[in-house]
Amino acid sequence: FPVTIDTELKRLRNKPHVKIGILAENFNEEKRTDDEMKTSATLGEIAVYNEFGTSDGRIPERSFIRSTHDEKKNEWTRRTNVLRKRVMQGKETVDRALGKMGEMIQTDIKNKIMSNIQPANKPATILRKTRDGKVGDKTLINFGQLLGSIHWSKQDGRD
Repeated sequence: FPVTIDTELKRLRNKPHVKIGILAENFNEEKRTDDEMKTSATLGEIAVYNEFGTSDGRIPERSFIRSTHDEKKNEWTRRTNVLRKRVMQGKETVDRALGKMGEMIQTDIKNKIMSNIQPANKPATILRKTRDGKVGDKTLINFGQLLGSIHWSKQDGRD
């Protein structure tokens, strides 16, 4: 049967693991705005709106976490197995192995954000985001806060 996130979280609850994404300490951080774009949304809310889209359709779904997972899960599993074997052989520490996985997955998610996920920005969004000689046609990137908020953290299993 398929493994769910809840099942995996329960399994990891008392074991060292890595958390990756917009971590709790940044989730409620206020998003930077400019004079033309007023928002009271936090970085976490902006991430959720973009990951799943909004029910009113104003923001389309542009998954950067789930889609990265779906595209990279086999690669991540292979790398995890190699690192697990190295830990068992005493060639790698658990902390170092977790750090390598955290770095790899963080980089993959950031690369996905920078890949200009479709659908393209609407003309009004491009116009609003265009400034300082740069055309605002990149999806998910305005001030770079979402991109900069993707981090990883090693967990000792007591969190």
